[in-house]
Amino acid sequence: MTVSRDYATGVQRALSTAGLYFAGVAPIVQFAIFHAGTPGTADRGVVWVGFTAHAVTWLLAVLRKVPAPLVLVTWSLIGVILAVEATTAGATEPVAPRNISLTIAATAALLLPTWRAIAATTAISLASAATLLLTAARTTTALWSMAAQIPVYAVGVAAALALAMRELTGVARAADDEARTRLAADRTVRRKELAGEASRRRARIIHDTVVNTLGAIANSRIAASDTLVAQRCAEDARLLAALRCGATPIDPAVGDVFTHATEVGITLHGANVEVLAARLDSEESWRRREIVSALKETVTNVAKHAEVSEAWMVYDASMFTVTVTDRGTGMLDTGPLTGSLSARAQDAQAEFDATSDPGRGTTVRMRIAPLRDGSAGVFEVAAARMASAIAGVMLAQFAAVSVVTLSFDSAWTVPNVLAPTATWLVVAGILALIITGAADSQRLPARRAIAVYLGIMVMAAIYNATKAAPGACGLHPHLAWVGDAVATICAVLVLMDGRARVVLPAVLLTVVAVVTSLRDVHAECRAMTFGLFITDLLVIGAFYILRRQTLRLSNIVAAQHSEQIRRREEQERLAVESALNDDGFDATLSHSEDILQAVADRPARVRDTYIRTAAGLEEGYLRALIGLTTDVVAPGIKQRFVTAIDTARTAGVRVGVHAEPGVITEQFAEFAVTAVRPVIDRCAAGDELSIGIFGPAVEPTLIIVAPPHSLRGYAVRSQDQGTQINVTADLGLVEVRWFSGTHRDCR
Repeated sequence: MTVSRDYATGVQRALSTAGLYFAGVAPIVQFAIFHAGTPGTADRGVVWVGFTAHAVTWLLAVLRKVPAPLVLVTWSLIGVILAVEATTAGATEPVAPRNISLTIAATAALLLPTWRAIAATTAISLASAATLLLTAARTTTALWSMAAQIPVYAVGVAAALALAMRELTGVARAADDEARTRLAADRTVRRKELAGEASRRRARIIHDTVVNTLGAIANSRIAASDTLVAQRCAEDARLLAALRCGATPIDPAVGDVFTHATEVGITLHGANVEVLAARLDSEESWRRREIVSALKETVTNVAKHAEVSEAWMVYDASMFTVTVTDRGTGMLDTGPLTGSLSARAQDAQAEFDATSDPGRGTTVRMRIAPLRDGSAGVFEVAAARMASAIAGVMLAQFAAVSVVTLSFDSAWTVPNVLAPTATWLVVAGILALIITGAADSQRLPARRAIAVYLGIMVMAAIYNATKAAPGACGLHPHLAWVGDAVATICAVLVLMDGRARVVLPAVLLTVVAVVTSLRDVHAECRAMTFGLFITDLLVIGAFYILRRQTLRLSNIVAAQHSEQIRRREEQERLAVESALNDDGFDATLSHSEDILQAVADRPARVRDTYIRTAAGLEEGYLRALIGLTTDVVAPGIKQRFVTAIDTARTAGVRVGVHAEPGVITEQFAEFAVTAVRPVIDRCAAGDELSIGIFGPAVEPTLIIVAPPHSLRGYAVRSQDQGTQINVTADLGLVEVRWFSGTHRDCR
């Protein structure tokens, strides 16, 4: 079977399935009731012809040879035939036409649009009522009452179900629109977002591995043995090689967090690590990288600031939360820590929270809830709306039926009014309990479920305490709608919860109540009453099938949408990462890779002065380039700073770059690098140079801080009249200010 790629079509198929189920099973039940409870004076041959025609039409509809709504025509024909046969046989209060009109209404609501279903049901129910009155030998008050009840019952059921199905279809269409919006999003904007994400990710990968390792070598902070030093440097060298080739680094795992902890001198204790590993295995590779990277950075913060050698990492599967705790010095202000983790939280699509108690330690919590498709869960979103629509219309119908029966019987006495009023209030309370109790979680709390069962028992008690009129087959004419009320309660239970252990007790309590009420009636009455109950069960079954089919099809469509989005995201990520390789960053990485490989080959070199000096220089260069992420400058602009860093490397000069986002343009970058190069040429090996670029963007400022001797005789020129240049050689300071708009023309 070909599964639809949109929710609306999937929901429509589920509605058709439920409608055909109802149109197939309900006639079978009615046929059995006809044979068990109809007087022998009825023309059974005509009835057989009607049921046979309907069976053939239904089979053709299932095989999709004829339109599904055509079954309404043959089912209506059976209703008219049974109405004629009932009145001809002398039935004083025929129930079959009302029962069939009710099932036709339910089928129409499932197979037709809202107003067509209501219009068709109104026409069919009025035709059934007219047939009863026109074919009866003598019209009685009971017959007029039944004729009036038929359209009230039928139109009420059709309106309730049609409005509910409209809510479901509306939610499905909204989900389709959202999915299409996601797939048709502006790729230029999305690529820019992904470029920023990929640049930040690469910067963090380098920072968390290579930069930290180079810094540890430069400052003699590696606490591990030579074997671990060699392993760490070799892994970082391989990672750099992968980055330089444009390849995505190998997916990390939870075990890498523990390895990293050992390398930085922390003994990390874990709890529920296997559960966390399984949880991360279910994630996309990009998110798994970000989560593991964030956990490693958290451990690094423990090693740098906590002044302890132990930490604990615990995973709480119920809350999707990883907690890293230490018992170190703590901190007064967790703002810097939270700030450093915020970008990681954004790219990992996680939530971070840090708390600290000075002198007692720091706790970092990361919540990694599963990513959900915003357009999934169609049935869950629509369930409360559907239940509210059904409850409102059906309560109005029950009240209208009671008014009709009381009016025709002229029975406006306190006992006769009290019973339906009390029952109506109980039903309204039960429906309110279900809808409000399960609206958020799609699960009805146990206490509310028990209250629902108690309410059904109260309804049964009221019904049994009310004496039925003689010859009414044990049915109280003013409470004939109680069976429909129970069916409504169970249908709403199916919509809002759907679990068998919640729905079945309500159904079983109803079975007990029906059996109890039929103990003292004759066989024909039992067949009719039990047939009405079976019809109510069919309504409940239709809702169950609708729920099951809708959930199944919407889950399939959600998976298809997610796969389409995932494929496009991967294509965009590959394109972005490929473009990033053109920014000159990879050439700089080769120098760091050489240092790491040298230490990996001979771990003793970690104590070599030359290696330590070179590692310190490369650490500074990488930190400078990491600061120039896509959030700050474009790859083309970054290339200009790479050339300046290459010049500094040749001279053995340390360089730091601090740039405010959104300030640097192509022309400004060219001028800044041109201004810096002469300073680098005047620096001696081992000198340090700092470049600062600050906003606002319309009037930027370039500040160069360098050794005083490098600025003696230094001059920089700009062709812009609005540029102010101040050189203070004694303080080692160069300050360049642009007035509004002029920096766009600097050369």
